[in-house]
Amino acid sequence: MNPCDLVISGGDVLDLDAPGSTLTDHAVVVTGDRIAEVAPSADVAGRWRPTRSLDATGCVVSPGFIDAHIHLSAFLMTPMGHERANGPSLFGGGAPPEDLVAMVAQMTTMPIPAEVTAAVLRPVFAALLASGITSVVDAGGSGLEGVIDASEATGIRLAT
Repeated sequence: MNPCDLVISGGDVLDLDAPGSTLTDHAVVVTGDRIAEVAPSADVAGRWRPTRSLDATGCVVSPGFIDAHIHLSAFLMTPMGHERANGPSLFGGGAPPEDLVAMVAQMTTMPIPAEVTAAVLRPVFAALLASGITSVVDAGGSGLEGVIDASEATGIRLAT
């Protein structure tokens, strides 16, 4: 049996190679800071000896995600200034909630040509890949065709 650092088993693994599907009762094997294998849980149990195990039964596992929540069209907007939180806040002091709601509404409805979105996101995706992030989820935004084009051009895995 091969040693590994972590096996996450029993859950359904998000399958970005088949959009909209999951791999039922699969395991994710991690050695160091890399995913070594994704396979049926029973197969992994016979091949790997983990230092740590996590039971993901009833959960969806999304390997490769560091922070799965991103609004990619936000890269096309003028940034808002950061304000330090001066008390408990839903958004940690980034901006007043009414400003954030208006910004998200604008960001998810503005018409953006695919070629513009793709041109902006290609270097973003390249930087994510260079830092070890292999997959992203676009949690909603404009310019979906450009998001897909940039993903395909760079090789980063994408769920929308």
